[in-house]
Amino acid sequence: MHIGAVCGLRIQSNILLPEITDGEDTVDADRRITVIQEPDPIGDEVNGSGALFSTQAPYGCTVHIPGVASYSIESERRVVIRAESGAAPSDIRLFLFGPVLGLLCLYHSRLPLQGTCVVKDRRAVALVGRSGIGTSTLAAGLLASGFECLSDDFVAVDTTSHSARGRVLARPTISRLKLWRESMKALSISATGLVRTRDGIERYFYPGAIPCSSLRPESVELSAVLLVERRHGRATTEARLNKNIAAQKLKRAIYQRRIAADLKLAGQCMEWVDHIVTAVPVHRLVLSRDAGYRAWNAEMGLLKSVVSDCLA
Repeated sequence: MHIGAVCGLRIQSNILLPEITDGEDTVDADRRITVIQEPDPIGDEVNGSGALFSTQAPYGCTVHIPGVASYSIESERRVVIRAESGAAPSDIRLFLFGPVLGLLCLYHSRLPLQGTCVVKDRRAVALVGRSGIGTSTLAAGLLASGFECLSDDFVAVDTTSHSARGRVLARPTISRLKLWRESMKALSISATGLVRTRDGIERYFYPGAIPCSSLRPESVELSAVLLVERRHGRATTEARLNKNIAAQKLKRAIYQRRIAADLKLAGQCMEWVDHIVTAVPVHRLVLSRDAGYRAWNAEMGLLKSVVSDCLA
């Protein structure tokens, strides 16, 4: 068995998972998951179903990624993978550490928020927004200012390990950014020598992300949440939102929120959201939908100013 840790969860698997390293000292004792890949490929009866997600009474669910694999979450402690014939191992791991890990977080009291998380001086700031809005690009711009990447795709927020003063933790996912080619152009990053996230897709792993094991994730406090939106007009910021507005917006930013509702976990998610908006300041950064990358320098300046205020 290969053993590693991610999101404060201990993973043991019969397949190699090079993205994670052994982190026994960073894992809660009761947060252990077994990942098994079956040797036989998926049959035609599964390929032809067309379903991307299905629930399994009383507790489990299955995520099917066409052309890659079917992931059956049989319980909060066991995932069974059935790969399609010819599926690349890197693709199997990509979705295991994406939507599947996001669902496992729900089972283990980590609220996954769509977005990216950066850390500096052992304090984390979550950049949260809908898919494609540019949180990964913004995070990449912050790396040049001394920040490090804690997570991409989603931010795993742990409200169960807080201290008496209401501290909330940001747990690491796979701490590597995934950037589209046009985003890299704005950042003046060449794609030469970089690894694509998947064959045939103009999206690349950004090499500035650091291994999550070096961050000692159990001690990374979530200091602020920055909601990223795009509208017509000029870029603006808004100081700390009141709790009701912040809760409404964070509810819409829950990663896989429709699946969470299907699993009847929506009520639990809202309890976590209420705890977060009580303990952590939530700000809003509104970027221009009209300017695109032409306004990149101005938007980065605005972002750095807001983040600096959040960490002051």
